[in-house]
Amino acid sequence: MDNLAESARRIRDVINYIKVFKDALAVIHIDDQIIDSSLLPSLIHDIALIHQAGLKVIVAPGARKQINKILDDAKIEWKIQNGSRVAPESAMPLIKTAALDVANTIMNHFAGENRTAVIGNWVKARGKGVVDGIDYERLAKSTS
Repeated sequence: MDNLAESARRIRDVINYIKVFKDALAVIHIDDQIIDSSLLPSLIHDIALIHQAGLKVIVAPGARKQINKILDDAKIEWKIQNGSRVAPESAMPLIKTAALDVANTIMNHFAGENRTAVIGNWVKARGKGVVDGIDYERLAKSTS
């Protein structure tokens, strides 16, 4: 009987949570370590359930691992400076390719859940420039 009461309490908690957060915006970061993991389909299923419950969802996937690999495979030198990647201009097409590959992987999983999704970059940013003698080239800082 205790299990039944506990289950009922949990269901009430979930219903209250849905009421409070219905139509709210949830931004969910997917760490790049999960992209190639067997856990990704389960995570996407959970995100689809969150959306189905009435929350608006923005997924912000990480692509660091994929970017590292594509730049290393192309033998393009890059470094992390103060937590930010610094790479030459010639790396940008490869960086965009890696990021798009990650986004497409996630989109395919949402399609598998019969969910529609949109890929986009709606972030306003301003170039970081030169800081303490380090040229951050194309690195930008979000302004939105």
